Amino acid sequence: MSASERWDVVVKVLDGPLSGLGEQTLRGPVVRIGVSPGPGGLALTGYRGLDARHAVITAYDGGTVTIGPVGSNQVRIAPHPNVNWKEIDPVGSPQYLNAGGAIHLGPIGRGATLEFVKAQRLGQWTQGGLASEASAANSAGIKNPSIQQIPTAYNARGNRVGVISTQMAPVWFLGCLMLMATFASMIVLSVGGWYFLGKDIKLGPKIEGEYFEDFATVNREELEASGLMEGLEEPFNAFVMKYNAEASGRKELAADSKKWDREFYDRVAASVLQHVQFKRTFRRFDVIKDNYSEVTQIIHENDMPEVFAGIPYRESTYLPDIQSNACARGWWQFMPEVANRMKMKVKSCHFSDAEGTWEPAPTDVTPPAGLFKNAKYINANAQCRITKCDVDERTNLAKSTQAALDTFKEPWADPVLRDSGALVQITILSHNAGYDDGRYGVAKKSNLLPAFKKYAKTVSSDEYPNFYGNMILCTNPDDMPKPEVGKEGIPLANNAPQGDNYCGSILHAETQHYAYPIVARHILAVCYYGKNYSDMKGFEGWSKYGIDKHYCTNFNIPAPGDIK
Repeated sequence: MSASERWDVVVKVLDGPLSGLGEQTLRGPVVRIGVSPGPGGLALTGYRGLDARHAVITAYDGGTVTIGPVGSNQVRIAPHPNVNWKEIDPVGSPQYLNAGGAIHLGPIGRGATLEFVKAQRLGQWTQGGLASEASAANSAGIKNPSIQQIPTAYNARGNRVGVISTQMAPVWFLGCLMLMATFASMIVLSVGGWYFLGKDIKLGPKIEGEYFEDFATVNREELEASGLMEGLEEPFNAFVMKYNAEASGRKELAADSKKWDREFYDRVAASVLQHVQFKRTFRRFDVIKDNYSEVTQIIHENDMPEVFAGIPYRESTYLPDIQSNACARGWWQFMPEVANRMKMKVKSCHFSDAEGTWEPAPTDVTPPAGLFKNAKYINANAQCRITKCDVDERTNLAKSTQAALDTFKEPWADPVLRDSGALVQITILSHNAGYDDGRYGVAKKSNLLPAFKKYAKTVSSDEYPNFYGNMILCTNPDDMPKPEVGKEGIPLANNAPQGDNYCGSILHAETQHYAYPIVARHILAVCYYGKNYSDMKGFEGWSKYGIDKHYCTNFNIPAPGDIK
């Protein structure tokens, strides 16, 4: 019988009929919250606008705590309760909680506001019961340790979002594009057509009541039955395969869908179905329309695929001031050294725990090997030490977008990668895992050029286009990176996720699930902007996809007034 550390969750209801109860300790590691959450959950009776099971808090792996919505229920998080909740969008996936953070469940003006106080370790939780270790913990001088946020996936670029600098932006997108700690299976609903799509429909999950957006599973029989596969061939070809065919000279890649990377295509389809059913997808599109338009224009000027505009959505949800645990920051989540290499100014960065300032040296052009151990801006608990930089062009949309496209020009021009028939997806993946840092003396096996070369040695050239799909081998939450913690659940010094986290693939677990949600979101962005904002520069020509016999007509794409 397997055992995991057992962590309980301490919360405090801040408003409504339960606000006078003070701190409440809820038995972990899974805590359900709602009007009628079931045994052991937090029952918010007397509150309007809440579902029976509205949200789920999980506390595993040394007190690392996340909260996620059940179905399409509204869950908002902030660094403290003194915020204007109207300015904070609901989260669509599990987000990391820090002690003292605030949670609002339900619609604005209704629902309930809570404070996450801490997670506390009570013993070893097993499937069969609990062996309390409270007395042992007290004898060791440990009294209800408060666990700070611990990063999940480590990768060379440090792209996963972990922290928003509270001096510059609210922390409601904590871990916004972080690798999901777990994922949901999908039930594809078919009612003789797709007219249900675009509405807030609760999906049937693998873990009851939980829905996450950045990790799609595929049930091919259900996808085929839905009619989705045929409908998505048009945009997948237009935004991905056309460019792959042109670069490689493999004309059949554009002409024959049977030659496509089917695993990649199927996961794009599954991810599209995840996103299209929720109004929050289109709400976010509406908020960021000017930014998405600007990025698309710059992409056009560089003669590169429009689908790259989906990358900053994945990286930062188009928010400029998000900063990861690894100190990646900005719209595109550039590490300081990479920004330095791409001629973006990052100067006079202030550390949270030291006097003076830091900035990349002229020779610092790629993050150091063993980032969490060797980078000056990472502390002993694997947290970013930088609070702000007096000059930081990573938050300039035009400059950071041009810098990103300049980095893409390296894999885009590489003859080996162009011949692969998978150039678009490889270029997208390179933003997460890097192209070829070996040029700078930091060889990384998961960089895309060495990774593809290694793959190419094991297959015939006919299999080159299937590179990405064949590398998606981490398909279970237990496969994902986990940080190493000590016996008391406290992060170890120089902490970084342990294990190889490749599941037999050449690509890191996070990289494996990086590209398909980017393509999926762009496919839907084209539909929304083409229908509602086709007169904006950057969206020209997208309206054609909403005309009869084009793919957007398969979706019930809302107007702005329908999603407010």
